[in-house]
Amino acid sequence: MNSSNVCEVAMCLFIIVLFTDFLTLNAVKIEKVILPDVIQSQAPEGAILDCLYTVNSSQFTLQWLFNNSDVPVYEWKPNTEPVVGELLEGRLDLSYRASTFSTDERRALHIVSLEPNLSGEYTCKVVSDGLEARLSRSMLVFSPERDFTLVLQKQNRSTRLQCIARGVYPKPELTLEHDSVPFVRQQQRVWRSDGPLFDAESTATLHVNGEYCRPRRITCRLQLPQAGYAAMKKELIYVDGQQNCRNGSSASTSSTILFLALLTITFYSSKTAFL
Repeated sequence: MNSSNVCEVAMCLFIIVLFTDFLTLNAVKIEKVILPDVIQSQAPEGAILDCLYTVNSSQFTLQWLFNNSDVPVYEWKPNTEPVVGELLEGRLDLSYRASTFSTDERRALHIVSLEPNLSGEYTCKVVSDGLEARLSRSMLVFSPERDFTLVLQKQNRSTRLQCIARGVYPKPELTLEHDSVPFVRQQQRVWRSDGPLFDAESTATLHVNGEYCRPRRITCRLQLPQAGYAAMKKELIYVDGQQNCRNGSSASTSSTILFLALLTITFYSSKTAFL
């Protein structure tokens, strides 16, 4: 290897070392995004979305992005006031501070007005000296039922059941059950009602063949599988009418007593004849 080649190799190594030092000094790294995976809408404590990062400069920009948009819903540079996008306008506690250090005090979002339309993927992005780091995580804001009813309409030998849940999110499952067993034949439908919210309805008919006086337990079960939320309504009914069932029970009891009385008389009559 001649001297010129040695110089070229040395120069390359020098450039690599300088470039490595530059990257080290100007490194940008996001360590963690912290937020609730699932939270109820209008939770009194709100939700805090935090971003833990490392940046070796005070001249950087922090952004929060929502879903697939590159337009930030929140942008902050140290020693300046944050810029809030339309999605979060009026929903943030801007007095919240995640730290006492000027380089990360305004990094977090404290959302005080939670609605289902805030469900989605949040990305923390930090840009410094042409270098960029980002990390994403999803949050689900679920809405429990605003109204939940179970209506029973008794007919001759059947009862029509109707269960309705209104104003829920995300998409619900609504199931009618009798004695903890789902109805095989039930009509279920779900539709959008107000923005992202859903309404749901399930109907079924309970038929009874022959005399049936034992009460039936009717349950309407509402579930939001993605949120791990469940609620239920229960009713106890006599399909044939409670009064008829009571009369039937009384008649059966009377017949049993009469049979026992006749059996006793017969026994004593036989005993007297034997003596």
